[in-house]
Amino acid sequence: MAYLGAVLGLRWGECAALRVGYLDFLARTLKVAEQRTRGLGGRMVECPPKSSAGRRTLSVPAPLMDVLAKHLRRRGVTAAEPEAYVFVGSHGFPLEYSGSASGSGSPPVESRGSPSSGSTTCGGPTRRPWSTRAWT
Repeated sequence: MAYLGAVLGLRWGECAALRVGYLDFLARTLKVAEQRTRGLGGRMVECPPKSSAGRRTLSVPAPLMDVLAKHLRRRGVTAAEPEAYVFVGSHGFPLEYSGSASGSGSPPVESRGSPSSGSTTCGGPTRRPWSTRAWT
């Protein structure tokens, strides 16, 4: 993940949402189509990037594609699984953002037995107390 961020400028959420089907090893490209982020209630959700500029296809240097191919081989993931995540936590679940290492890769809330309310969406109102805009 760090290489994708350093070389291609991908954000954490874009790396965490990256799926095998978004990689084209022959053309050496990577499609950024979604991101993982915290939605309402703190649940991890997937949604498109915030702007149309965030949805993009990037050229990937051959050495970086080799690193990705090796990573997927080590996990036993093939192109026959286009919906598989490229990066997962230690238990095989999608990555979750956490301020501490202990929360990374833990099962999503729904798989821990807590039912989802279904109201979690991306792009909902976000409180940013550091914003210069006053709340009305």
